[in-house]
Amino acid sequence: MKDGYYDTLIQMDIRTMEDAIIEIFDRNGRNNAGRYLQTLEGKLQQIQRSIKIENGNGAMKVINEIEDFISEVQSITDDVGNGLLEEEKKFLINTVKQLQAVLEKKSNSTPTISQP
Repeated sequence: MKDGYYDTLIQMDIRTMEDAIIEIFDRNGRNNAGRYLQTLEGKLQQIQRSIKIENGNGAMKVINEIEDFISEVQSITDDVGNGLLEEEKKFLINTVKQLQAVLEKKSNSTPTISQP
């Protein structure tokens, strides 16, 4: 039952990340942010694939991908023509960190089979 709970939280975080990426690039102007948009979407897809492959276990690869994703978000310029992206970036980074915490909890709660 816990697996279903964690899987739901993971999917909600991923959906929130997708929405936050769109918000950042709507504010920044898609023409100005095309490279960032493609990079972040690609990194998010890689995180999703790794989560499916790992099934929440052995999450070190996913954690590294999450850290790369955070670095990429941080590299986006805060100052855009129609305001600042600082709050949107913080929101996205917090969501990614929340996803990371859920993955770690899921990994730690998964029972291991011990060999006799």
